[in-house]
Amino acid sequence: MKNKAVLKKLYTLDVLINKTEPDNPPDSHLFSMHTIENQNNIMMIDEGRCTTRDIKEIMQKSNIIWTMRNKIHNGEWDELEPLYQLEIELKDFLKNGQKINAIKHYRKVIKDSFNVEVSLKIAKYTMDALQDQKVVDLMTGVKDND
Repeated sequence: MKNKAVLKKLYTLDVLINKTEPDNPPDSHLFSMHTIENQNNIMMIDEGRCTTRDIKEIMQKSNIIWTMRNKIHNGEWDELEPLYQLEIELKDFLKNGQKINAIKHYRKVIKDSFNVEVSLKIAKYTMDALQDQKVVDLMTGVKDND
């Protein structure tokens, strides 16, 4: 797929993200992780800083965001409530010193609820980030331990 065609689809995704953003943003952030990630992807492709492998990964992650945001748009979800609930559960596990249980729970819920496979490595890095109180997009996880 040509970069121009991918960009066109990312701009369509941007419109959907904006339509499905909450009216009152949470106290923790002004822009959602989906907005930030999509803008970053647009910028990377537009500036020609992507390999074919990068574009494939961008397309896969964008499909996940598209599915979630369409569920909100179509009224299947009020908002990203299932992910907020998952985040609360994971933070409870971490607070109680149960990182392994948090990793297992994260991988199972993401697979069962969203049909997305999360590797053990990404799950571990994601739990580390949550433990450090970083803002994390649970659908994509954290790829490295930075």
